[in-house]
Amino acid sequence: MLALVLEGGVLLLWQISSASTTRLLLPSPGPAASVTTPPSTSGALTISSKVDFGCSLPMTVYSHRVLVSLPRGGITFNEPQPSASPGASGGSSYIGRRWLSVPPAWVSPDGGSYASLVGASDGSGFDAIVSRNATGTQRQLWKGSGHPTIVGWSSSGLYFLLQPSSSDPRGVPALWVVDPDNPDLAQKVGPNPLFAAAGVGPRPVFSADTKLSGDTAWDTLRNSDDKLDRVQRMDVQTGSVSIWYTAPSGARVSILGFDGQEHPVLQLTSASSTTPQALMLLTGDDQTQSIAGAQGQAEGFTNAFADTHGVWIGSSGVLWLYRNGSLFKVTDVPIGQILTDSSARNAAGSLQAPAVVGPCAKA
Repeated sequence: MLALVLEGGVLLLWQISSASTTRLLLPSPGPAASVTTPPSTSGALTISSKVDFGCSLPMTVYSHRVLVSLPRGGITFNEPQPSASPGASGGSSYIGRRWLSVPPAWVSPDGGSYASLVGASDGSGFDAIVSRNATGTQRQLWKGSGHPTIVGWSSSGLYFLLQPSSSDPRGVPALWVVDPDNPDLAQKVGPNPLFAAAGVGPRPVFSADTKLSGDTAWDTLRNSDDKLDRVQRMDVQTGSVSIWYTAPSGARVSILGFDGQEHPVLQLTSASSTTPQALMLLTGDDQTQSIAGAQGQAEGFTNAFADTHGVWIGSSGVLWLYRNGSLFKVTDVPIGQILTDSSARNAAGSLQAPAVVGPCAKA
């Protein structure tokens, strides 16, 4: 189909492949939504006395899915984390007492659906689909040339980054949005170079690491001229791009996740080490708030997940919680407590650090 899209005050003609608007069961089932092995309880973690609430915390630990009972620390093992879905990194989430094989960002705001990618029938790449948790029915959201990477959901629908096909060497990745109720109206939202602020290049580029928070997309970039890392922000309503943070010389910046107010959680490390130099919230344009308690850690932080209790932050072998203005260690997560097989323990250095993949809720 053909669609007119407004970009920088100019109407552009876009060719968008038609997506089915009826519910259908696709030949490829996509990510499994249920646990296939019975859970087992074994051992317990030592939990900080600062955890003064009770809930069941879903985590992936050394590539295993576990539920940790707080504040007791009991561990319930479910199953090893399956292979990540196409385009996903650390593909697990726990919503409504069900494990899903997609990252939390791929789950809809109401928790009733999740997005995933399936191989295109012609082998050209991947198509985006949405699945209902309760019924298992699926709907095709997007099909076309190029390679999509799912970014996340907002009130407007599902956002994905589209990498142009290899036949279009001049193309740059662009952010698109599709409304599940009107998949034929998928449209490009940015980046819009006509609305770029000072310091943004003539062709703003967002990568597969782009993260979505509310109506804002975030990514980091490294300027080839001054060799400084920057955090760039895109307003997905207008496509406008601006720089919100510039790291000091010699430092690398990464976005771990977001807090409950949708502020990015940033980590600074040196260019030659993973030892964190700083952990902070990006609260405004060039405005940061230091997270106390992060100094002196030998290992870098890797992920952040917010719920009503605060911001859960993972690092190698440790789970942290940022709450009431300070960061504290919730528990150590010993390798031997999770991996009983010696060969698995020896390979643990290449496994992902502990990560919270769903809200801590009453069991």
